[in-house]
Amino acid sequence: MKTKRARNDGTPATVSATGGTDAPTWRRTLPDLFAFVIGLSIAYLLEWETRDLVWSLWLSSLISGYATLLATLGAAACISLRVLNVVDAKSASKLSTALAGILGGSFS
Repeated sequence: MKTKRARNDGTPATVSATGGTDAPTWRRTLPDLFAFVIGLSIAYLLEWETRDLVWSLWLSSLISGYATLLATLGAAACISLRVLNVVDAKSASKLSTALAGILGGSFS
């Protein structure tokens, strides 16, 4: 969602939802392009092959996805345990509530 806000000279400036003004497209793309060129240069200097690059991208994607999954499930377990500490509950219902929280967290 973008809104218009007047600059000091009276001309409108486009403001993003986060509050920062939008930079031109080429200025936002330069850091990504620079990092891509550095990555390709390092791969070329270390004489990596295409399969090495694909394997490393697949492995990093797998690890970051697994870490995201564990973080989500861990957060759901922590939230359900905090709720149970606030509410006076029996020990049998604590386990079922914690498992329900973990199961619910897996759908987020």
